[in-house]
Amino acid sequence: SIFKHFSIDNVLVFSFIVAALRWFGLFFAVSPAALLLLQIFHAVTYGTFHVASILYIDSLTPDETKTLGQAVNNAITYGLGLMVGFFLNGYLFETMGVFRLFMISSFIAFGGGVLLKCSQIMDRRAGGVN
Repeated sequence: SIFKHFSIDNVLVFSFIVAALRWFGLFFAVSPAALLLLQIFHAVTYGTFHVASILYIDSLTPDETKTLGQAVNNAITYGLGLMVGFFLNGYLFETMGVFRLFMISSFIAFGGGVLLKCSQIMDRRAGGVN
């Protein structure tokens, strides 16, 4: 298990950075082989993010509310998050085009990873566990 070697936070940061690289690569990709390789990155980011987010929520919630915590996590991530993401991406696709959308997606994913890493550093400085 990767979680024996890396913290949940670091796996989440990794998934954001790989997602940023994927979107950045899609901005430049022209060959089917490059597109296939970049889609493999998607499998990596989805798998690492999904499992790490489940473990992260599990670590934050008391035993009696773990199911509720997971339900809220999934509702926000795969409900609200996808809805907002699809709406925003559709708008950006129509107004800026697909390649600019890929670059913007890269910046958003990278920014998410940076924010998470900064939060992790601030938490450690404040004496937090993560």
